[in-house]
Amino acid sequence: MSRQGRGYAFTPGIYSDAQVEAWRSVTNAVHRAAGKIVCQLWHVGRMSHVDLQENGAAPVAPSAIQAGELIFLETRTQAAPSMPRATAEIPALVNDYRNAAGRAKDAGFDASRSIRRTTICSSNSSATAPTSTPIGTAARLRIEPVSRSTS
Repeated sequence: MSRQGRGYAFTPGIYSDAQVEAWRSVTNAVHRAAGKIVCQLWHVGRMSHVDLQENGAAPVAPSAIQAGELIFLETRTQAAPSMPRATAEIPALVNDYRNAAGRAKDAGFDASRSIRRTTICSSNSSATAPTSTPIGTAARLRIEPVSRSTS
């Protein structure tokens, strides 16, 4: 859904014009076969590594809480996720979701679906993170992109 939301090597995106064009050939083929296709939008938050981020930046997450799993990198190796930066950039992700939903529509997807777990899950957010409390703030980050992209 954005370059910043990337967390695994070799995953497809929909944040560039070239990606939209490439997806268009896929959606056209699905529609020719009388099918329907949905674009799943996802920002991985803390489940990323600096090697997957633009300019080696730390991943963006609601809190600086490092994930415990391993990340598959483009070097075909695995590494622990990088320590995320807890940042005020989280609200800007609303716009990233909105842009991705628009690009999915431009690419011919019948719908887009977003997955956002990190801002509402207590294991991913500290009690002081601006998106973790109150619960309405976290919920707004889920609802706002959808309502704006469909209006």
